Amino acid sequence: MLALKDVKVAYGAIRILNGIDMNVERGSIVAVLGGNGAGKSTLLKAISGLIHASSGQILFDGEDITQMRPDKIVRRGLVQVPQGKEAFPSMTVEENLLIGSHIVTGRRQADNLERIYSFFPTLKEFRKQYAAYLSGGQRQMLCIGRGLMSNPRMLLLDEPSAALAPLVVLDIFKTISRISREGLTVLIVEQNVRMALLLASYGYVIRDGVVHLQDESRRLISDQRVRESYLGGTLSDFRA
Repeated sequence: MLALKDVKVAYGAIRILNGIDMNVERGSIVAVLGGNGAGKSTLLKAISGLIHASSGQILFDGEDITQMRPDKIVRRGLVQVPQGKEAFPSMTVEENLLIGSHIVTGRRQADNLERIYSFFPTLKEFRKQYAAYLSGGQRQMLCIGRGLMSNPRMLLLDEPSAALAPLVVLDIFKTISRISREGLTVLIVEQNVRMALLLASYGYVIRDGVVHLQDESRRLISDQRVRESYLGGTLSDFRA
């Protein structure tokens, strides 16, 4: 569904991505892993059109979107939920969700709202409350829900577990898994390597702007380099 071919991105003279090749199969969950400064968030911004690749090619469902505007990319069904749990604090939960449905109207909009509320019952409970009063976990649910309101075919998630309590992270990842089972393709950038590899079927490890490792998640879990660099222990520790 998504293919990147030798994608390079630079901020002025500073090269961030140095030639990324990547494939995401339809209906799968794929994780992008790596330390701070590896280029993970820049990769998502290039895919969603927030920045443009200096060279290379990005294909979504066979169409070249490398230099396409973000709004056109969204209309093709590719939506990013950015890092930071950004919500409009002076608007209610439901108003925040409706902002995400600007390309969907009428009955479909109402149906989408109910679908989001089925994924995140807490949002329905607080739908008339201002977003300013939500917890960090609730704001993350709200941002994911807002991204789903436009009926995307693929969702890009940037660090959805950042600064959240472990039980909240578990709930959010379970919901992402449920959404995927309904047919949505997901590309998730994460520093929580354990959770990401348990969630995804395939993973890419980025270092210095290039793909350092790639494999099925179950193989990456047992890879000595991944365990030592990102998991901080042995395979038996991870399974425990």
